[in-house]
Amino acid sequence: MLHRTTGATSTCEEGQRFPRGRCQDCATRHWSLCRSASQEVLAEMNRVRTGSRLLRAGQAVLESGDDSETLFVLESGWAFTFVITPEGRRQILELHLPGDMMGVESMGRAHVSHGVEAATDVSLCVMPYGRIKNIIRQDACMALGFASVIMHDRAMLAERLSSLGRRSAAGRVAHLMLELHTRLKQRNLVNGNECQMPLKQAHIADAVGLTVEHTNRALAEMRKEGLLTLKDGKLTLHNRAALVELAGWDDSYLDMANIP
Repeated sequence: MLHRTTGATSTCEEGQRFPRGRCQDCATRHWSLCRSASQEVLAEMNRVRTGSRLLRAGQAVLESGDDSETLFVLESGWAFTFVITPEGRRQILELHLPGDMMGVESMGRAHVSHGVEAATDVSLCVMPYGRIKNIIRQDACMALGFASVIMHDRAMLAERLSSLGRRSAAGRVAHLMLELHTRLKQRNLVNGNECQMPLKQAHIADAVGLTVEHTNRALAEMRKEGLLTLKDGKLTLHNRAALVELAGWDDSYLDMANIP
């Protein structure tokens, strides 16, 4: 169930309330659609957004078939976009970190095409698509920023497809760990070679197209060889050079330096 919000506050299932912050003060805006927005545009964004929403881990942000009317920006926590195959298997298409926009792939369609779920407890900025579209039409920097979000997402999907088709099981897992560490580093959310990794092995397996058993073996093999450790929600990269070689890692697809 989605928790609707109106006015200046929002409510989670347990009744906890928190104030709606200003877009100008948002800690994640430098990694999101609003990274190049002027103060005037940020003020307008603050007027048109409908508030914030808290969800617990495992709750739906969007469900396939929902009306496609809302965009979400992840303020805190982790989430993922996924599809369910006809056989009932889950394939995770994207892993979302703070600042990421969700619901973009369904814009212009009558209904949401993919599900989005909270991997951890999350806070979401809620933005009506129609109002955001009007801002994008009127501001060139916002239009470029929106295009950059789409290009960045497509680059990650292309790299994920390459992983699924060409990398070994250990290479897929190593590549995903390097990708997530790099993305967190861009957000100043790492401590040297360590970072938080709240994903369960089922999330990792569904993101790289492996069974949980194969994923566990790949992680155990890399741990035994001294490449990385994933334990108690923390990822430690012990030998980045070896991981880079194993994964065939090239981080250029994550380069945000030239994004407006």
